[in-house]
Amino acid sequence: MGKIVTLNEGNTPLYECKNLAKTLGLKYLYVKYEGANPTGAFKDRGTMVEITKALEMGRRLYAAHQPVIWLLLSLLLRRRQGFRAM
Repeated sequence: MGKIVTLNEGNTPLYECKNLAKTLGLKYLYVKYEGANPTGAFKDRGTMVEITKALEMGRRLYAAHQPVIWLLLSLLLRRRQGFRAM
């Protein structure tokens, strides 16, 4: 396995939801705040996997098909990794 590409996505805080846990009959319930990702979207993790796998396969050209926020993250990472945007 090659180098993993990351911008620290997924390193987002967990918040305890005591009232919702009680409503659902759970002892504990935590939610992860995805808005703390680099683009504020949950798709950041998937994009990192795509770019890491593309690099492992020796690819340097990446055709984006994502919504705008995902596209911005992809462009940033491609530029850092020497990808050509298409």
